[in-house]
Amino acid sequence: MAGAGRDDRPLQIAKRDNGTWICSMKMSDVLVWLVDSGATKLLPARIGNWLYRALVGQLIAESKKNARPSEILDTPPISCSPSSHLKVATLVSSKDVEMLVWALKSLFYFSERDWDLWIIDGGLTSKDETVLLHHFPNARIFFERDLVKKFADDLDGFPLLKGLRFKNPLAKKIVDAPRLLGGRKFLLLDSDVLFFRAPVELVDLLENSEQQFAFCVDQLGINSGVAVIPGARINFAELEGLLVSMTEEKRAGWQVEQDLYALLSKAHFLRLPESYAIEPSVPLGYESLVCCHFVHVCRHRFYEKGIEQLRRMKFMESLLSIPHGR
Repeated sequence: MAGAGRDDRPLQIAKRDNGTWICSMKMSDVLVWLVDSGATKLLPARIGNWLYRALVGQLIAESKKNARPSEILDTPPISCSPSSHLKVATLVSSKDVEMLVWALKSLFYFSERDWDLWIIDGGLTSKDETVLLHHFPNARIFFERDLVKKFADDLDGFPLLKGLRFKNPLAKKIVDAPRLLGGRKFLLLDSDVLFFRAPVELVDLLENSEQQFAFCVDQLGINSGVAVIPGARINFAELEGLLVSMTEEKRAGWQVEQDLYALLSKAHFLRLPESYAIEPSVPLGYESLVCCHFVHVCRHRFYEKGIEQLRRMKFMESLLSIPHGR
């Protein structure tokens, strides 16, 4: 079976006398085997997608057992600064709030800078708001009910963009974030990112006056999980025109937001150094990285590799030593 560190036993499935089934592998190994072997491609799309989601969920559940990620919620708050010129915007759902706390505290701690935090509702509860504001005092949180009021009229003249905004949650990363920040340059950050040392290059890009995009790049193209976005270069009319130029299939794609960013930047963007890695490709090893984005099927490595690396670096002890409410 493909994949280092996984069970190499052959897949064996048998039926008990009572009619139930037994398997020689853990469920996560079975699911990985199905994906790696290409077996899911032989299945109807709906079943293949279910297997993929089940794989990710099972791997994450197993990885969390040893990583003890909830301990981040016992660390002191780190205050945000609404007056800071270092802006960071993130879209988050309720299930990823704990992950986002890891992402943001690692960014804030290693950068040793004050940040103005903008959180966009991707499915948050009032409890999530309490958690986020406790850990990041002075953060700005924008709930969907308020965003709908704010953007509904603005999008009326752009039917494709409006449809995308209300059908694809990820579209908020290119519609809501730049609009909320009023054309200012900002760091766009996903919740499944961890920092391991100071992001000097990101801070330099945010502080200089050039209105230039910067992205991590993998085999699929640009990745918006860690990106510098010059908000002044984004407008609804241009986005609508780009959507018109796309096929219906392309507009319905899960990464249409990244496709739009790629078209907006027209390949004239800065590529972040390879120390800004995207799993599953980590050529330098975690100890040499500035940060890592643990995407898609690699999300479990956020816990089993990323958090493990931070623990080796005594990150948790360092956080616990921070004066309350720094």
